[in-house]
Amino acid sequence: MRFRHKLLLLLLGVSLVPLLLNGALYQTTLRKISDKLTIETRDTLQEHAIEQLQSLVHYQSLLLHRDRAFILQAVSAQTREIEDILAQRNIPTDSDLTSAYLSTQQANPEYFIWHATFLNSGLESVFPPKVLTPAQKIDLETKQQLQNINWQLKIVNARLQITVYSPVHLPDGTIAGITAINFDQQQFFKGWQLPQPWDEYGRLFVVTHDTETSAHPLPLNIHLEIFNQKTQQKKDITLQQMFDAAVANSAPEKFIQAFERKTAGFFTLEFNGKESTWIYAGVSKTEPFPLLIIPNSQINLPANHAAAFVEEQFTGALKKTALLSFVVLLCVIIIGMLRARAVTRPIAALVQAAKRLADEDFTTKVVINSKDEFEELGRAFNSIGPHLKERQEIKQALSAAKEIQQLILPETAPSIKGFDLWGRLDYCDEIGGDYYDFIETTTGKWCLLIGDVIGHGVGAALLMTSVAGILQATIANGEEDLGELFTRLNTFLNSNGEDTRFMTLFAARLDPSTHSLHWLSAGHGPVYLYRAESKSVVDLPPTTIPLGILDAVDFKPVHQETMQRGDILFIGTDGIWEATNSAGEMFGSNHVLHILHNAAEDTAAEIAAKTFQAVDEFCGMSPQTDDRTLVVLKAD
Repeated sequence: MRFRHKLLLLLLGVSLVPLLLNGALYQTTLRKISDKLTIETRDTLQEHAIEQLQSLVHYQSLLLHRDRAFILQAVSAQTREIEDILAQRNIPTDSDLTSAYLSTQQANPEYFIWHATFLNSGLESVFPPKVLTPAQKIDLETKQQLQNINWQLKIVNARLQITVYSPVHLPDGTIAGITAINFDQQQFFKGWQLPQPWDEYGRLFVVTHDTETSAHPLPLNIHLEIFNQKTQQKKDITLQQMFDAAVANSAPEKFIQAFERKTAGFFTLEFNGKESTWIYAGVSKTEPFPLLIIPNSQINLPANHAAAFVEEQFTGALKKTALLSFVVLLCVIIIGMLRARAVTRPIAALVQAAKRLADEDFTTKVVINSKDEFEELGRAFNSIGPHLKERQEIKQALSAAKEIQQLILPETAPSIKGFDLWGRLDYCDEIGGDYYDFIETTTGKWCLLIGDVIGHGVGAALLMTSVAGILQATIANGEEDLGELFTRLNTFLNSNGEDTRFMTLFAARLDPSTHSLHWLSAGHGPVYLYRAESKSVVDLPPTTIPLGILDAVDFKPVHQETMQRGDILFIGTDGIWEATNSAGEMFGSNHVLHILHNAAEDTAAEIAAKTFQAVDEFCGMSPQTDDRTLVVLKAD
């Protein structure tokens, strides 16, 4: 399959897959948003509805309190009028009392059903006449010695009536009898109504809290329903029976817990088989209070309408997105077909040129005149050939330098009678400036050399190679004096004309026959000598400055040590001491001292291996930034 066809398929895949995924993701996101908005809207509207209904019930409760105050004011006014009449006359006439009754009715006569006064003197006054039932008359007679105002709430002829009794006193304070007023309580509810859309489904009752009887499913006395449902109630079924049947299957615990607090509130409880919200004012046993019951489905109706609207809007948006995706896909197909050939033409030219470049034809050029990124790519490609040629030449030179350096360094440590010797060098680049060597003198002694040319890379490697050649030639010609050896190297380094080229060098002349060690250190350190007998470590400090810094330097005297069985000479370069981890901490000398103490019984090779392993573990993933060289000499 040709590339332009693949490109077309790629463009289709790149556009079609995201479009499909975006459509699916968009649909899922819209669904989540719709659900979230529905839930939040329902919660908000439900909370707002309940707050509104609570305000309504609270207002109706205030109306009840207002009506109570009106009733008390009317009874008190009637009582004062009768007491004034008794103060003026010993025996009042029926017309006197009727005048008091009419005076009390002046404000709202429609609220009053009857007035009555029963005195201990035997006077009985009722207005209008003949309205009392025998039971009511007996009730008045039994209350003639009443000490305080008393209330009675009754249903008479399917209407809620309140009878209020008040004692009547003579001027000397003794009780003369009682006076009573019977009110049509339903007259107070004429102005009550529920707002839409709850007016058809809300059930508003006037109730009292009954805690002394368990005859009903809930401890409520239902006195009046303000708004009846459309279904007619049978005449032989009382309002209380109807209410009890509606809540017969409901658990009363929630109701009881709510009413025990005596404060206004709401809760959810089943009513007539529907989950409903019960909203009530302050709970009282003696005084009636309003109770509103409304199905939750009606409270959530505005939220359901809002959810339907959101669903409709999101469905429309989804259809528009699908149409837009189809248009984009069609445009991608057309543009892909038109641009595929324009793209593949310069790519084909680059492929052919790359093949020639791979065959090491570094003069290869490609010509692209597209006035776009492909032309820039062609210019960048044309610059690769010269750079590759230059890098190949550098790589060949580095490879040759590496081979030369490997020839200069000892392949293996020599076998010296009475001693175990080992050396190792790890470059951070292909070549470097560290150096070590073991050179046998003409008298059978051994020179142990380890140095570090400042820096690393090609320059340091070349200087190290020169130094190695001078040292090997000088020692091979019979020079064993370390001071003279250091003087010649210092002269050479100062004569190269570069002030920045200097090196540290530690040189030790070992005499196997006497186990003596003569040494000099030109700025190289630390160097440690482990004494097996005392199990202590001696630091052999630098005896002079590094080579190549000053012209005239006196490198004497030469120091001498005698190595006993088990003693260890540990010589390293700063690539070991200054190795750092990711936290910027240096390896330091404490780790080396720990290795010397714990590996004193090991061979020189094992000590060197443990040292490099400890450095690698300490540095972790941090890159090596300097050459690491180590020479270990152990007396057997």
